[in-house]
Amino acid sequence: MQIFKLKQICMNRETGIRIAAIVMVLAFGIGCGTIKMTRLGKIDKSDKSVTIPPGSDDFMTTLKVCLTSEGWRIENFAGAEVTSKTASKDLKYDSFNTRYVLAGEYKPSTDKTIPRLQNANFSLIDVRSRNEIALFAAGQVTMASFCEKLTPQLRELEQ
Repeated sequence: MQIFKLKQICMNRETGIRIAAIVMVLAFGIGCGTIKMTRLGKIDKSDKSVTIPPGSDDFMTTLKVCLTSEGWRIENFAGAEVTSKTASKDLKYDSFNTRYVLAGEYKPSTDKTIPRLQNANFSLIDVRSRNEIALFAAGQVTMASFCEKLTPQLRELEQ
């Protein structure tokens, strides 16, 4: 009888370790997430200025720190004109003081234990030519890894 209990305890311990390993893999896999960039053009390295939405939530703060650390000058949408249309927003390009504008939508995760970006879709637009330079799609990215994943993609746009 004791041998059976000892075997059962060992089996439960092994099962517990396996379950814990699976949970850790899933947690780290979901937390890492991705940022996919579709390159449509390249940026002018001599004029790295961008208009982005105002705000100080986790995502906007991380984005601003990331851009400024890569040498970008940032302005907020407060000075630019945006007029509402029926289904989308129309940007009045002549009202921007920067070369580029970052426009799109994002949704932070409701999980407060690890600040994470649930999803985001945004475009980097050249104000002068009115062409999209790049499209970005992000999903399940922790704020801690967001800048680390975005930086090489921004550098790629300079080449």
